[in-house]
Amino acid sequence: MKGETGFVTKGMVGRCIFKLDSKHKIFVCGPQPMMNAVSGKKAGRKQGKLGGCLKQAGFTEDDVYKF
Repeated sequence: MKGETGFVTKGMVGRCIFKLDSKHKIFVCGPQPMMNAVSGKKAGRKQGKLGGCLKQAGFTEDDVYKF
C-alpha cells in the first residue's frame, strides 16, 4: 500500500481526505505538536478552536473531533 509520509499539510489533506460534506467527520489524536499543526489544540475537556491545516483546507469545527 502506498501512502504519504512527513508532516500533514493543506496539500496532503486535499489529496488524502474526502471532500467536505455533512456526512463525514475527521477524528484527530496524537502528540500535542502534531495536534497543533493538524487541528489546533484541544482545550481540556472541550474541543477548542479549529486550527492547523484542517482549517486551512476549509474544514469547520463541526467537521473535526479531537481526542
